[in-house]
Amino acid sequence: MSAELWMSNLGLLGFSAASVAYLAAYSKGKASESWGKLAFILFALATLFETATLFLRGGSDAINQVPGIVLAAVIAWISAIGHVVFRMKPIGAFVAPLATLILLLQFFLAPTGREAAASTEASML
Repeated sequence: MSAELWMSNLGLLGFSAASVAYLAAYSKGKASESWGKLAFILFALATLFETATLFLRGGSDAINQVPGIVLAAVIAWISAIGHVVFRMKPIGAFVAPLATLILLLQFFLAPTGREAAASTEASML
């Protein structure tokens, strides 16, 4: 597996783990503050992994998968900045599942490189 695929998979796992941690953070209990910190750390790491995926995929031929990664990374960066600068702590609880959904849809619905190349050649005729 290539480095960009590893980074993308780690980002997906990070967003999904952050979603679970945010659920635990907003439950009623004593450990909710520590769950919130863990959730934000996982969310920030997943954001960094997806950003690294974009940089590693820069010269790649798989251009059809870039828009999903860009969308997930941009909304993750906006929410991370909102969390740190504007003290909007619950924003990650909404964005982490959304980013997970975007990446899963891209993973299951985006055509592979060969299918995308075949459809591009066919549309040029």
